Amino acid sequence: MIFAAVGTLAVVLVAAAVVLLTRSTSPTSKVAKAMRTAGCTFANFPEQESLPDYATLPPEEPVPYNSSPPTSGRHFLTTVVWGIYGQPVSEYQVVTNLARGGIVIQWGMDVPAAEVRRAQAFITRDGTAMIGAPNALLGDKIALTAWTHLAECTRWNLAAAKLFRDTFRFNGPDSPGLDPASLAPGK
Repeated sequence: MIFAAVGTLAVVLVAAAVVLLTRSTSPTSKVAKAMRTAGCTFANFPEQESLPDYATLPPEEPVPYNSSPPTSGRHFLTTVVWGIYGQPVSEYQVVTNLARGGIVIQWGMDVPAAEVRRAQAFITRDGTAMIGAPNALLGDKIALTAWTHLAECTRWNLAAAKLFRDTFRFNGPDSPGLDPASLAPGK
């Protein structure tokens, strides 16, 4: 009787180990690994309350975000028009873009021009639900943000950026039911 119980327990433990070793890694874990392999940092942040929307810009009483650049939280009613900017954009509007499933790529003022051009070329090739803009707070870093996700790099890595975009684009809380055509550059 004891041997049967021990044998059954052993079979259960072996089966559990096989399941743990063979199950696929989550998409977020794959992005985290790719970012770290590329020499970047990657973090997930708890989703902050996003309502009510701000009715004025800038808001009378700004609410602090739990990440910088922000990855969730209260935001303005309208988005920043999808595309690439030469000047910083409103973080309150950018959070609206993230809520709609957008990817925002920002670069600090100390990022080499060649790295900025690589990021801009990436956005230009497939700009749906994408924004690119400088952000003085980033210094020598390039930040990729999606709803609750932030990666920061000191060099542009195309493979890691593609995986980040392809994993998180169209996955904001306001994404369901949105026509991707409404997220095209210039809209």
